[in-house]
Amino acid sequence: MTASAHPELDLSVSRIIRAPRAAVWNAWADPASFEQWWVPAPTICRVREMDLRPGG
Repeated sequence: MTASAHPELDLSVSRIIRAPRAAVWNAWADPASFEQWWVPAPTICRVREMDLRPGG
């Protein structure tokens, strides 16, 4: 993973969510929850691999 910025290619997602931190973490860290949260229905997201380490 490179640390250099590519403004034309980089994606940044920012959102303020009024929910307990644990609930937000679970939505991102649990593959089944992430699949439901990441894209709106009827689009389907499938998590094939999830690595929660920095740079993972």
